[in-house]
This record gives sequence, structure tokens and C-alpha cells, in this order.
Amino acid sequence: DFSLSMSQHAHVADVARGSLRSGFGPGFLDGGLNDPPALPSRRHGKYFNDPLHGHIWMHPTYLDFIDTPAFQRLRSLHQLGLTYYVYDGASHKRFEHCLGVSHIACSVAERIWMMQGSNKGYGVISGDTVDINRRDVLVTGLAGLCHDLGHGPFSHVFDREFLKAKGIIDWDHEEMSCKMFDHIRDEGNIDSISDEEAKMVKLMIPGGPEHRNQAPEEKRFLFDIVANYRNSIDVDKFDYLQRDAQNCGVKVSCDFNRLIQFSKVIQNEICFKWSEYLNIAELFHSRSIMHRKVYTHRKAKAIEFMVVDALLEADQTLRLTDKIHSPQDFIHLNDSILETISSYGFFFPGTLPEEVQGPMKRAQAIVEQLRRRQLYRYVNELMVPSHELKHYKPPSPAELCSYYHSDGEVSLDPSKVIVSMSEINWTKKGTNPIDRVGFFDSYDDTEKREVHAHQITSMMPSEFQERSLRVYSRDRNPKVCAALNKAIDNYRRKQWGAKVELATPCKGSGGGEGSQPSLPSAGVHFPEGSLRPSSQALRAAQLDVIEEYGLQTQVGQDGNAEADGEGDAAAWTGGKSNKRRRSLQDQIDGA
Repeated sequence: DFSLSMSQHAHVADVARGSLRSGFGPGFLDGGLNDPPALPSRRHGKYFNDPLHGHIWMHPTYLDFIDTPAFQRLRSLHQLGLTYYVYDGASHKRFEHCLGVSHIACSVAERIWMMQGSNKGYGVISGDTVDINRRDVLVTGLAGLCHDLGHGPFSHVFDREFLKAKGIIDWDHEEMSCKMFDHIRDEGNIDSISDEEAKMVKLMIPGGPEHRNQAPEEKRFLFDIVANYRNSIDVDKFDYLQRDAQNCGVKVSCDFNRLIQFSKVIQNEICFKWSEYLNIAELFHSRSIMHRKVYTHRKAKAIEFMVVDALLEADQTLRLTDKIHSPQDFIHLNDSILETISSYGFFFPGTLPEEVQGPMKRAQAIVEQLRRRQLYRYVNELMVPSHELKHYKPPSPAELCSYYHSDGEVSLDPSKVIVSMSEINWTKKGTNPIDRVGFFDSYDDTEKREVHAHQITSMMPSEFQERSLRVYSRDRNPKVCAALNKAIDNYRRKQWGAKVELATPCKGSGGGEGSQPSLPSAGVHFPEGSLRPSSQALRAAQLDVIEEYGLQTQVGQDGNAEADGEGDAAAWTGGKSNKRRRSLQDQIDGA
């Protein structure tokens, strides 16, 4: 029973529209919109000019966490890890991502408080009210701010590749985030949040069902905001998909702001208007596009494998795995580890013990190889049939090598082979995550309902998961890569026959099942009667030409001469004349 000023009416209308840049500012969390701003005497908060969200305001309590060594460490962690070596725009850090997630989380929680809050909200949306207050908004934003504190160097490469290779499978970056949160709070003597609020933050960071069930039942809808394990629609995705796409130059089509506008809490869940079904589908489709184009890029994965090998060698000296349990030690682990490895002898002069001197030198050699762009070779990949996704077990390097029948000239070393499974899905392991989303028809609705794909469109995908087997070679020798490619093809034929093709059939199918014929170019001769030359014949012809004219180059697996595996023009270092070299190059490229 109070009247609203014109400015407050305007603010409510702005919040109702769901603007991510509205409302949450100085005085909001301390005194509420209907009270005079009660700003702390020490600080009034701070604005950050974010490239994605514009000017965003951070509450003084948030600054107590931000202005600490543990949080500033995020400035030294690339959001996309080693993808920066492929997409040079992917230089953004986890620091700005955490600020963005906090900002959107506060905006979503604030909108719910204003529209449905029973305590201080204005009741613009009719229907059920929910138990939320301005302190809940503060806690939700703090969970978004601190949700990535426990990430290791090089993004998920650290825990999913390096620690797994060391046999450590029980370490979790979300659990470490909670430890880092406690560390910051204890070291800074932060008393602006209560113990109960701190507990809620640590439950919302992992956000799993077991954590959700520990929270008060009337506030469990808050767990849908930062880390939504129920249907995976959360503000963490809202920020990283937009931020990653913007920095990598990839287009995504989901309207994230609209999703926030057309949402409300029903039956303790954040639900969406039925008209947003396809927009939600675009959210998950955008995520799969980012995985295919960026997160699992074949060159980026090759670089990741190289860094993992370097870390495994250097761990005997640096003892990285001894520093993953204590926040005081973990705070020193960041993306500068590669610099530490490459310059170890310079900053730490002296002779290393013999048992670690060799591994450290091998680690330095891998880092040097990476900086010279001498990457592990991507050989080929194949898509696992959909009916085998659940039960398929990839071959070991030794098993895959056994499919190559050596002619005595080339032999395969399993220790030089990397077999990797690349998985892309809509977050729920082969099921449609939208089946777990609640919908409503009108803002007056007090009960959620299901919406099925066939009610909206007949063009939804039939599969929501794909797995592909990728093979890389640590040995860059073209003959070794060609032999390994033949082993992949033989494995493919034995497992599935013509039902499955290699991702790049021209690299090694040898004119087999499913391959398309093509005519060889003039100047390189192949056996008569063959419409399409085999890959072995093509490479043999190339090597003969190179040997005849004394040219030094590397021949890539795709039949083109390469300098560094990136498809660049070959760096000719010998031969009789520039004209002759160009002519030979044209013949090889044409073939």
C-alpha cells in the first residue's frame, strides 16, 4: 500500500522487459528501490565497462572478493584455454566471464524479486509469489561471480586431460571453487555475508541435485540461475556462448535477453513461455555449433595434446599435482606454466638432478615445437554410428596400429599415436534437454506444462548427440601418417564396412567403398585403368618428383605440400629454378 514515483514506475517497466543493463546499481541491494540508498562508507561499488554487457555495477561485497589475489588469478587464465593458438581473438580471460555471469545472475534474480517477490516486489506478474528478497539477489550474484574460481590452467585441459593422465579422477574444479571461496572469505575477514549465505553460495556453485536438496525448499528455484543441472538453461551459458562467439568471430542465433524476458517461477522452477521453445532449441544448437567450430577444433585439440605431454614431463620437476588440493598452493597455477617450463634453466640456473633433467628437457622441446608450429598431425576421424553411441569403446593405440599391415618400410609405434573421442551433444547425453523445461501460456498461470517438439515444429533433430573417433600422430613423418591413416581405414572397414566413411575419404580410402572417383591432373602418371589414384600412388608420385629435382618439403596427408600442417604454401629450400618449382607445385596441388 504505497505509491510509486514516476522513476520507480519506469524502473519496474524496465525490469519487466528484462533488460540486462537495468536496475541493479548502487543502493539496490542495500536499501531497496523504495528506500533511500544506504551506501557503505568505505566504498560505493564500482562500474566495469564490459565489452559484452556494457557498464555493469559490482556491489561493494563483490569487490571484497574481486580485489584479492585468488580472484585476480582469473586474469591469468584464458577462458578458452589453448584455443587462443587457433583463434587469435580468443584472448579473453575467466575474469571478465565471471563478472558477466554475476551481472546476468543478478539481473535475473532481481527481475524475479520485482515481479513475483512476496516481500518487496511490486507484483507486476500475477499468480504465485515466491520467497525471495534482496539478499537472495546478492547471494545469487556472488555465486555467479565465484563459480569459476577453481578452474585450473588451460581451461578443462588441466582436469580432463592432464590430471586424468596422472590417474587423478576425483578432483573437481567446482569443489575447488568452493575452497577458494572460503579461502578468500577467511583471508579477507569478509563479514558482509553471513555463514548461512556463504553456505548457500557454495551450494549454488556446483548446483547438482544433491546440493539443491540441501537448500530451503522455497528457495530452490534460485539453483536454476547460475548452474542449472535440471535442464542446463543457466546464465553461465548465456555469458560464455555470447562472449566466446564474439571473440572468435562465430555467429550464434539464440536471443538470450528474450529468454529472460519471457520467464517466471512456477512450482519452484524457472519456466518459459511456450513461444520460446524454438529459442531454447537455438540455445542448445548454438552450443553445439561452438563445440564443433571452436571448443573441439582439430588443431586446437592437437595443441592441447602437446601441452598435456609437456605437463606430464614437467610434473616430475614442478610437482603440479601436489598443488591442486590447497588453495594457498593452487592460487599459483595459471597459464604461465608454459613460460615456466620453457625458461626453467634461465631463471633457475644449475644442474637438475639426473632423474628430472631428461623429462624437463623433453617438456621444453615440446613447448619449442609448439611455438614453431610443428604440431602433432591430425590424421583422420570417423563418426560413430548413432545406434552404437552408448556402448562404443574406442580402440587403444596399440589395437589401432595392429590394423596396419606393414610392408617393412614403415612401422607404427603405438606410443606415437593418440586416439581421442570427440563428443558433441545438447548437454543431456543423447536426449532432448527441452523435455525437462517447464512452460506456461500466460503470465497468470500458476501451473507449468510440457511442450513437445511435434507441437511446434516437424524439423527438430532426431539425434541430440554425436561422437567421433579422432586420431593424431606425434610423429610428423608423412609416411607414418599415411600408414596410420590406412590403419584407421582398415579399422573402419572391419567394424562397420560401407556404413561408415572417414571424415576425409580422399586421405586414405584408396578408392574403396563410398569414395568418389576423380581424374588425376596432367603431369603425374598413375597406373592404367584407375579412374581415381590411390593415396599411396599419389604420395609415391609426389615423393618421386621431389627426389628427382632435389626439393625439400613436407607432404601433408591430404596430398598437398605443406610447411606447417596448416595448409600454407610449402617452403621450398632447394631445386633448380623458381619457375620449375612453381610448375611442380602446381602439379602436386592439382593432383
